[in-house]
Amino acid sequence: MIPHKSNYKYYENKINQSIFFLIKPTDPWQNVISVIYSCKYIISSSLHGLICSDAYNKPNLWLDEYSLSEGDFKFRDYFASQQRPYVKITCLDDFNEIFLYKGENKVNLELLIKSFPFS
Repeated sequence: MIPHKSNYKYYENKINQSIFFLIKPTDPWQNVISVIYSCKYIISSSLHGLICSDAYNKPNLWLDEYSLSEGDFKFRDYFASQQRPYVKITCLDDFNEIFLYKGENKVNLELLIKSFPFS
C-alpha cells in the first residue's frame, strides 16, 4: 500500500501489517521502486504509485480514502490517457482483488516522441 505523502501519517499505525505492506513514499526512490516491483499488487492513494505500478505491470487500485487538496483531476486525466476505467475505493477495508486494474501502460511512445519538439 502506497499512501500519498500527505496521508502517510493516517496509515502508519492503522494499517493491518499482516495483510498489507506499507510503503513509505518519502523513502529513497530506488527503495520505493524495488518494493513496488516485488509486490503482487499495489493499492495507492498516490498517482505516482499507480503510474509506477502500471510501468511494471503490477495490478493496482486507487485508494481515495483521504481526499487530496488538489482533488481528483490528475487521476481522471491519467486514467483517461490509459483508457482505464475510473475505479477507486474510498476505504482500505473495502479492498477486494476484483477491483484491481490489470492493464499495462498504454502510452503510445512513438506518438509521444514525435510530438517532442527537440529530437
